[in-house]
Amino acid sequence: MLKQLVPHLIVFAPKAFPQLFAWTNFGLGVVLESVYKAFKETEQTTIRDAQKLAPYFLEVGATVERLIAYGYTGSSRVLIKDIMEGLWATYSLKATGAPMLRPAIVSLQVNADNVTVTRDMWPLQQAGLAAMASMCAQTRTYSPAFAQVSQHSFIHS
Repeated sequence: MLKQLVPHLIVFAPKAFPQLFAWTNFGLGVVLESVYKAFKETEQTTIRDAQKLAPYFLEVGATVERLIAYGYTGSSRVLIKDIMEGLWATYSLKATGAPMLRPAIVSLQVNADNVTVTRDMWPLQQAGLAAMASMCAQTRTYSPAFAQVSQHSFIHS
């Protein structure tokens, strides 16, 4: 049996295997940085102008974080169907093994740290509420009621 496997095995240099994950997730890390910078700029403008902060950047960031987690673990448990199918992330993972965000909803210009979100096309759950990648984290950190308020804030932002 071992003789049959040997031609198909690749031997890595010592400590190269963990670095492989960092290399394959590098692009997502750059996207996450851009989303964070765009969110931070939008947040500062919103606070200065006394407007309500829209949660879209937070959810795009949470989606990218889950894609990074998938890249490190390979476990599909970190993927969330409602939001990731609507953003095409799971479709692209299945088709090519590489994540992609639907350009009609999330437009990225990574070099300029420019991220725009088309709110009218945001993915919805069957109940008509906004799909969220951070729902579980909000429920566990704060409460189910807090998570529901966050979900409803999509409609009114």
